[in-house]
Amino acid sequence: MPYCERHLVVGIEVQTNRRLAGWPICEDCFNGKPITRAEVEARVESGTAFHIARPPGRPPLDIDSFELADEYAAGSTLSELAARHHCGKQTVSDRLRWVGVELRSRGARKAGTSQ
Repeated sequence: MPYCERHLVVGIEVQTNRRLAGWPICEDCFNGKPITRAEVEARVESGTAFHIARPPGRPPLDIDSFELADEYAAGSTLSELAARHHCGKQTVSDRLRWVGVELRSRGARKAGTSQ
């Protein structure tokens, strides 16, 4: 039985038979439940998380997805994050979506607004 690709990104094995666009995905991920930092930390502390090598073809990032989400929440744009971490905007966008971040709308920032 395959493991949920979304959980494997953060080092958690969750077996599943469900597939979305050809990728194995668990019921929680299929229904949009975000993977939280607390869940990952709890799995690491209990010893049920593991370290996995990235599949070939995926460029390694020099930062984990939760730290990337923190930088994005602090106001960095996808382009700024991609340039800072030497990857593509789509890679940054995918990583943020995998940890449940809602992306801001495109366009210039307006003075006096938070987004």
